[in-house]
Amino acid sequence: MAATSTKTSLPSEAELEKFIDVEACHEYARWLVKELGKKYGLIVEDGYYKGGSHSWTRAPDGTIVDTTAGQFPDGQLFVPPAHPSQNFYISYTRDWPGVNAYAAKENEMTIAELIESHGLDVTPQEVEDHFALLQARSASTL
Repeated sequence: MAATSTKTSLPSEAELEKFIDVEACHEYARWLVKELGKKYGLIVEDGYYKGGSHSWTRAPDGTIVDTTAGQFPDGQLFVPPAHPSQNFYISYTRDWPGVNAYAAKENEMTIAELIESHGLDVTPQEVEDHFALLQARSASTL
């Protein structure tokens, strides 16, 4: 019998119960990853949810695991990759062009200020270079 990786599964609602909160998304996302990140391959993402600054976790299959979604009227604990609600999550690192546009539109903070305020280990130039590379690869496959 072949061994299966637990990183392809998601934590149960019972496992997530102690991580449920309605305010401290930044802290709770990091606590969840510290406790269950290796077991399930979860990573922290910081960005915006429907225009407000927010933090959540993402599983390797792309599912968002948002233990602080209860602060939003339509928030969900699990948001599968193809679910329309995925579009409301704009990650500072995964969706750099979207965040850049949103930050400019809302005149909140510069991208550098957003990165600094969330303690992300990345520079604006590194992210811009990364997205330029992805765009170049995407254009070459068309």
